Amino acid sequence: MFLLTLGAFAAPFVDVSDPSLRPADPPAGVELPEVDSPDSFVVGGAPSAPGTWQSTVSVMYGSMPGCTGTLVAPNVVITAAHCVTPEAPTAVRTGSVNAVQGGQLIPVANATFHPSYDGYAGVDLAVLQLQTPSNSPITTIATDCVEAEAVYDGAPAAIVGFGSTNPQGTQYPDVLYEAMSSIRDADCSQDVLNGMQTTCEPALRPAGELAAGGNGIDSCYGDSGGPLYVQGDDAIWYLAGVTSRGFAAQNCGSGGVYVRPDTHLAWIEGIVGPLPRPGCGQPPTDQIDDGPPAPVPDPKPDNPQETGLLTITSTWMPVRKNRLGGLELTADGADGELVWTLEVDGQIGTAAIDGSMLFYTPPLHWAGEDLVVVSVTDATGHRAEAEIAVYVGAAGGCDQGGGAPAGFALVGLLALLGRARRD
Repeated sequence: MFLLTLGAFAAPFVDVSDPSLRPADPPAGVELPEVDSPDSFVVGGAPSAPGTWQSTVSVMYGSMPGCTGTLVAPNVVITAAHCVTPEAPTAVRTGSVNAVQGGQLIPVANATFHPSYDGYAGVDLAVLQLQTPSNSPITTIATDCVEAEAVYDGAPAAIVGFGSTNPQGTQYPDVLYEAMSSIRDADCSQDVLNGMQTTCEPALRPAGELAAGGNGIDSCYGDSGGPLYVQGDDAIWYLAGVTSRGFAAQNCGSGGVYVRPDTHLAWIEGIVGPLPRPGCGQPPTDQIDDGPPAPVPDPKPDNPQETGLLTITSTWMPVRKNRLGGLELTADGADGELVWTLEVDGQIGTAAIDGSMLFYTPPLHWAGEDLVVVSVTDATGHRAEAEIAVYVGAAGGCDQGGGAPAGFALVGLLALLGRARRD
């Protein structure tokens, strides 16, 4: 029903409008290994909550979903070239986390794939122009300042799509799934990553594609054409990649290759006209609606809590929704070096201490209040303990929380802190 291949290039066109082409078995001649967790998702994620990732669309072939796409203008969807045939796709479903119901079903007026794509190689990118505009929010392509801020080796990224939820590519829930991962090669300049053939096309270097995912988190069949989202310093999610194909691993879960729409923006705009750009200081007018915001209260007045001679002066921590928050812990009355300890973890999110920094990871798409308890000991043995109130609010506010999207803690806090930003 779609053609996210696991070899060097995307597979040739087929009539994906035929429901019988939804793969019930692996491709001919490919033996896929058994996995211990057959119920893993996107692969390696979880169902998306209603009202999230609203720019992600289901690409339809008659009554059947086949690929995924991203709404980059009210009447423009970006998807993969190998998702396009002379007769299909016929429509897209926008504004729903279910591929076959809800939202708006909008006919496709015109489908254009990149002129370099020949069914096997080239830029695996296509533009779908819709007959009527969608009411759903759009996503801006990660260009300009966002490309520098968020598209680099090791950058956190969200894989989102309507594809298969097991590595063999045989389970299709028709529900949108999401998984947090990272960009592994922002320029797709490597032929091999960790001993795995990446399938990056040398002809499209530099920066025509990127590699992302792996370690059990990956796009799969049916996610083709779907988004790889990154988050800018403004806490807004942007489109950094378009799902094309997997690494040469013969099963989903080892990582994949994504076409970079920023590199091919001139071709896209040559078809549909100018598209929105990142604000680079001001948020763009159109962006993903990530649910109703939760208010972030004004800072509480200092309320130091003492034990002995030490006084902990840090008492509250603002965190952006869908972000890893950080707070430098401070204390008065210290004698010598301070040693900070996490005494009680959050009841909802997860906290960790590195030196004098307290980090808090909220659940994805959650906003509200939580509480952690920390202690500090100085060189003379004096000790203090304090409650730190954590306030998780809507992304984009002028708070002090920042860093990587929530959920990225799964790759390890120390790896996150030590990441190297691209020049």
